[in-house]
Amino acid sequence: LWSTPRPEYGVVTSPSVTDAQGQASARWTLGTLAGTQVAQAQVPDVGMTVGFDGNVTAGAPSRLYVVPGDVGYVAQAGDVIDVRYTVADQYGNRVPGATVTVAPSHGSASPTTGQTDADGYLHVAWTLAPIHLEGANFVRAVMTATSPGTQADARTPLATSVTVRHGPVATIVIIPDERTAAADQPVTFFLGLRDAYGNRFSLDEFAGCTIQWSAPPPAQLTPGRGSLAQQLEIRSTSSVTVAATCGSASDTAELIIQ
Repeated sequence: LWSTPRPEYGVVTSPSVTDAQGQASARWTLGTLAGTQVAQAQVPDVGMTVGFDGNVTAGAPSRLYVVPGDVGYVAQAGDVIDVRYTVADQYGNRVPGATVTVAPSHGSASPTTGQTDADGYLHVAWTLAPIHLEGANFVRAVMTATSPGTQADARTPLATSVTVRHGPVATIVIIPDERTAAADQPVTFFLGLRDAYGNRFSLDEFAGCTIQWSAPPPAQLTPGRGSLAQQLEIRSTSSVTVAATCGSASDTAELIIQ
């Protein structure tokens, strides 16, 4: 009697009888699972079982995937993201040595062309710097991938998207840097924040740090709150220096009383 212990190990024709030389044969149709597969022959009359191993390799590349969890990123300008691709045959077995080529719409990728490793994966480092948001709150960056002979999950090429937001606050500027007013007249200063790539934070964006305004007496300060945290109303009876900090970034401006 011939059999396989698991359905994914394929099918062996059974039963068969020995010939004049005492030999028996069967046809083993291997399963679709890559790796070691096992079949066995049993002789019930004598209680004997013999095992056979078959080494099954992946077939030709058929599908290109981005590994689940490696899509839908939200990242900061300047981040480096590890994106993993895998190439599979028609049965879903990962294919080692398959070529994958990527092309990012923003930033750079390394490598841009590579081969899947022994486990069928290719790791690509996607660097999102420098990216200039040009006044927008974010940009949608896309990296496309292709692999010869494959369909990219029913799409060719396969696209991985990332929502790119500002990097950390790197510089702040009080606007204007000098104001003139009469004694006890309320005046307003504004704070401009930028990341290391020159991207501006708008008034309704979270800057990732706490804005602190300060000025010595006799100045009276009314900082804005929430989305107006980048705004300061101040009045004083004498000239003072106005200071602002956000994280490690700082700036000063002058209020001159006439």
